[in-house]
Amino acid sequence: MRRLLTLAAAGLLLVSPAQAQPITPQDNLDCAIWAAVAGGASEDEKFKNVLAIALGWFIGQYEGQTGKLIDEQLEQGVKTIDEAKYQASATICMARLGSFGQRLSKLGSGLSESGQ
Repeated sequence: MRRLLTLAAAGLLLVSPAQAQPITPQDNLDCAIWAAVAGGASEDEKFKNVLAIALGWFIGQYEGQTGKLIDEQLEQGVKTIDEAKYQASATICMARLGSFGQRLSKLGSGLSESGQ
């Protein structure tokens, strides 16, 4: 698990943007579960911070789509996630997170250039 977290942290800068496809509430729940588990297992403080931001983003996406709080589903998912689901979610969620990070970086550059 630690090796996967290290690879995932390094991969944040290398992932390609996620394919444009509809993201479902279940996709956002799965990514929130992954971010919570990965953040709890990481010993790297910078990666923990990235995952805390990711967790908040995925929670916001889920709750915005459903109009419901994520709390119970997130707790249950963290308790029951298995290694196969974790691995699959890591791949998908890291791609989404990388795409989001690239968007934020471009936005920040644009705002800096405009003096904002």
